[in-house]
Amino acid sequence: MRKAVIGELLRAFGDSTQVLSLFADLDRSKRGPREMALELKNLYREALELCPEGRREALSGLERALSPYVGGVAEEFPRGLAVFVDLDSGRTSELALPAPVPSQVVLRGRPYLTPLLATLTPFRRTLIAVVSPKRSAFFSFEGGRMRLLEAVEREDVPRKVKSSGWYGLKDRRIERWVEQQLLDHFKALAALTVERASDGDFRRVAVGGSPENASLFFELIQPVLSPLGAEALVLEELGEVFDPLAVESVYLERSMRDFWEEGERAVASVMESPLSARGLRGVVRALNYRAVHQLVVGEPYRARGVMCPSCGTLGLDEEECSGCGGSAVLVDDLLEEMIHLALAQNADVMVLGRPTLLREHDEVGALLRFEV
Repeated sequence: MRKAVIGELLRAFGDSTQVLSLFADLDRSKRGPREMALELKNLYREALELCPEGRREALSGLERALSPYVGGVAEEFPRGLAVFVDLDSGRTSELALPAPVPSQVVLRGRPYLTPLLATLTPFRRTLIAVVSPKRSAFFSFEGGRMRLLEAVEREDVPRKVKSSGWYGLKDRRIERWVEQQLLDHFKALAALTVERASDGDFRRVAVGGSPENASLFFELIQPVLSPLGAEALVLEELGEVFDPLAVESVYLERSMRDFWEEGERAVASVMESPLSARGLRGVVRALNYRAVHQLVVGEPYRARGVMCPSCGTLGLDEEECSGCGGSAVLVDDLLEEMIHLALAQNADVMVLGRPTLLREHDEVGALLRFEV
């Protein structure tokens, strides 16, 4: 999900020179509507103060984006909100976030990505199928929201009945007929799932239902999805749940658990691989050589560095650009510049948002395409 969102955002603001990025924590479990409205008003006031005098009319889109949450009349309340405004054209992009994000306003030459990546990295755009003999449903998780796509009701599919004693020949025939009816039903649902995954460009499909039904359904879709480059998994904890909010809660909890494990593996790879770089100086050097395959950031922070305005080469404290020999200028957030450069080089970027084993290496490391 993060790659699609970040890619679309960078394309939309690719020609911008002044972008105001606003992040708002909308988690209603932390505070009441009045406190949230006050914080949003303060964020808007901060945006006005950062905005140059002649550009404040460009913030009309930001005001419209915040208004439903200030008034408490929004149809849906995400856990976080990100709004980006091009102060030259007034172009505004609003993103609902699946997790709370620290509230802040930043004015830079392009969208501020570090907090956005820290929030989006754990979550992937996912098609969720909850299956049962009588009732099934398809949900999509994208843009920070869980949505019901379709509910399928079937009254003519018999439930599988467990044996309670001796089976005669007729009983065996009935049992086989019931099993075949159930299998045919799940095959039809599997075909619909693959069609939805393909048409919607989903790269992840999660399956819920009773353990027996979910396992059977997984076996039907997994061999078909794999050649399409899509991953299938079973959400054992979901069961036969059809309420979108309940499905979302289970999915978010599972995503965070999977993300923790994925992050631990990524950090371990950076620490152990001979083809890796660690620390600001080592990773900056690798980025300047376009050698980074995956950039891994533990707990984000702001560190000063330098950048060449002519060729984009980064550095820590050099006065002269190592790439073209020009004069380097100071940047106040080197990690943010590293993230933008890695994305421009088509590298994967993972912002974990927590302390890691990389803390002794400036909380940053990278897996490399080649040795530098």
